[in-house]
Amino acid sequence: MVIYVKMRPRHLIFALLFLLTIGIARADLSLTVTPVHPDIAWDGTAIFSVTVTNNGTTDVVRLKPATSEWGTIRFDDYVLTVAGSATTRAYVQPPRDVLIGTYALEIQALLNSNPNIRAADFLKLTVTSELAHVEPNWNIPQVMNPGPANVTLILKNTGTFAVDGMTAKLDSSFLKAPVDISVGEMAKNEARVAWTSTLDIPLNTPSKTYSFTLSTFRNNVFVNSYPYPIHILEKESVRADVVTTQKFLGTKYTVALTNVGNIPANNSYKITVPSWQRFFIEGKVKPKTSVDGKIAEAAWAYSLPLGASMTLIYTISFMPLLAILIAVLLLLYVGLWYLTQGLSIAKELVHAERALKVKLHIKNNSTKPQRNIIVEDSIPTPLTLVREFATLHPTAIKKGEGSVKLLWKFDVIWPHEEKILTYNLKSALGVVGTVLLPAAKIRKKGDPGETPKVFVSNRVAVRGNIRAAERIGED
Repeated sequence: MVIYVKMRPRHLIFALLFLLTIGIARADLSLTVTPVHPDIAWDGTAIFSVTVTNNGTTDVVRLKPATSEWGTIRFDDYVLTVAGSATTRAYVQPPRDVLIGTYALEIQALLNSNPNIRAADFLKLTVTSELAHVEPNWNIPQVMNPGPANVTLILKNTGTFAVDGMTAKLDSSFLKAPVDISVGEMAKNEARVAWTSTLDIPLNTPSKTYSFTLSTFRNNVFVNSYPYPIHILEKESVRADVVTTQKFLGTKYTVALTNVGNIPANNSYKITVPSWQRFFIEGKVKPKTSVDGKIAEAAWAYSLPLGASMTLIYTISFMPLLAILIAVLLLLYVGLWYLTQGLSIAKELVHAERALKVKLHIKNNSTKPQRNIIVEDSIPTPLTLVREFATLHPTAIKKGEGSVKLLWKFDVIWPHEEKILTYNLKSALGVVGTVLLPAAKIRKKGDPGETPKVFVSNRVAVRGNIRAAERIGED
């Protein structure tokens, strides 16, 4: 394919002058290579004669290889002062892992006054022998976290002929000792697994680059060495050693947290429990809790420098649940006891215009008639009885030292029957402070061989000048 480019006459003249200048510059400097000893073994040195011709004015010419990636090239003189022609020698040593074959290596001559003026030629050599080429294929990640890792080493014969008598040695700071590998014979292009293992890289391994090195030998003679770098990452690792102690209705947990990683640890120790159990987690340090459905998570924050430790103690105790259960049972028992006692009596104060009215509320809570009942109440000094009874008049009124006793007698109180007894009080003196009225009582004579029973009411208090009275709690 031919491409035509349209140019203006002025641009065409400049282009022709540029090309002419390059052509003249190239014509001023030339480089010629003549082989002296081009055929060598893998460990030999090829020799060449190198002639530099400078058709211009006297100038310094530098010789250099076009690349430094293959073997070693050196000159008797790599800096020449040339006016006309000058000759030097070049020496080539192939790399240790060279294969049998023919190679062409470019060298260049550069004019010191104008490095854009240069010439080039090739050093052509033939390598007639080679070392055994049993090379590693590393099945090991080059970036790893501390901890266990599965690794495999594959060896392959990449040379041009079969080899025998091969052995290898693998070494690394992550191995307890170097690993000796027996390879034996390997055909051309043959590959096989030579070693497999699980590395246990310590969790506190500092984050940096380490290496594995494989050295190969043939008939116990060193052949080559192959380094392989791996980089260990930073990783937070905290070991939790938990000791549990069974207690009554609970378990005590002692957790020893140790930073075994290679960086400071700032995180949380977490446990999961059924959501209802989160209320029963106890300890000096309260955890942060969160609930997801039926599962709750409790978390204790920690901050541990490298190698540091701390102890966390918490208990999952159901003692509060037992206390609640006992309280509920006690309430049920009291309620049941109250309902099954047969008789109950409650005392109440009601304000009147000039006196206080006392109400006694009596009830048979059972399903059986209660017989031979005596209701008893007392009026302490300085309160006095006003003989006005709205319902039943007392069976007897007895005066004693410092009090008046009222008695009501009933032959029978039928199941669920209620009776209201009332009487009035007034104060003989001005009352300062509080006067506590005694509890009223029900005395029930038992049948022959049955223990008599006493049922007691609550107590009520009369405060200053009988201007206020209220019911207080059960006695």
